[in-house]
Amino acid sequence: MMKVEILSRFSVAIRIQARWLCCFSTLMFHLISWSQSNLHPIGVLRGAPSTNPASPDKSPAFLGKTVQVQGVVHQKLLWRSSSSGQLNHAFLIQNLPGHADQNPETSDGLFVYTGNESIPHIKGYEPYIALVGDRIQIQGVIAHRFGQTELIEPKLVGSVQKDVNLANALPLIELEGKLSDALPQSLRAFESLEGMRVSLYPGAVVQSGRTLVGAGQEAYLWVLPGTHPVAERNRVYHNRVFRDAHPLDDVPGRLFDNMNGFRILFSSLGIKGATRNVDAFLPPARSGDRIRSAISGGVVYSYGHYKVLPDQVPEIEKGPDPSMNLIDGISGISAKSNGFRMVTYNL
Repeated sequence: MMKVEILSRFSVAIRIQARWLCCFSTLMFHLISWSQSNLHPIGVLRGAPSTNPASPDKSPAFLGKTVQVQGVVHQKLLWRSSSSGQLNHAFLIQNLPGHADQNPETSDGLFVYTGNESIPHIKGYEPYIALVGDRIQIQGVIAHRFGQTELIEPKLVGSVQKDVNLANALPLIELEGKLSDALPQSLRAFESLEGMRVSLYPGAVVQSGRTLVGAGQEAYLWVLPGTHPVAERNRVYHNRVFRDAHPLDDVPGRLFDNMNGFRILFSSLGIKGATRNVDAFLPPARSGDRIRSAISGGVVYSYGHYKVLPDQVPEIEKGPDPSMNLIDGISGISAKSNGFRMVTYNL
């Protein structure tokens, strides 16, 4: 009986030791993989932003170099080329906090352009299709197109983990606490978030009607955070952005003040990617409407603007009708007539 008990304890000890060795070897594999010369934190590959406050973007530190990155896929993007009609695919990948460069001025996210939805495996295995929540290691070339740092010609090196919980692994960054009234400061904030997951509280105010661009194949929507003082004005038609010369500008009485850096531009590429429907758009909206839902999604840059890509269709709450914004009693303007007089000039 004693021999059986000793053998049983011995076998348990062997199993525990084997399991520990397995975990240790897995950990060492990841540590060795991360220490490879061409595997770097995304922030290191991007490099510090420009010192020019009005234009923080600059060519990335590793431009043109073949590199490897490891992170979690948090958003898939889809759009149609306005020239060829071809479908284009991409995804956003972000370092886990423990793998980041710990520099608040550099982004931990990266735009990965795939072209086709699948990308080849570096060892010639079956092509890989990215899924949100995949933690992967990929290889590609660092590029800088349309002012955005990208990874092109990607190949899958290995899949580390599936179904990562994004809320736990990549906590959302609240835009309200990052943006400034001054446009240069907001541009630097957006540059430090390019490719990363961000959020916006419910209650954002639409600042213009939905705009279709690229031969009608993409939709833009400007909004103002609901927590901004302009958005909290309690007068109808007043909770929107006005030009500097207007008495309802956020800094009245002073021209060329802050360039309204608190505006945020939405794009529908994330909705298209999430639904796998290239004809999905942001919903129609008009000035004064409210975004009832909270917004989460990635940040990209193209054609002169930083854009937030909602990953779900925003819920719109209708505001006052802009066509009713006519004031009785002012000479030449009447809500009861079919027309009005206007004086305008150019300098």
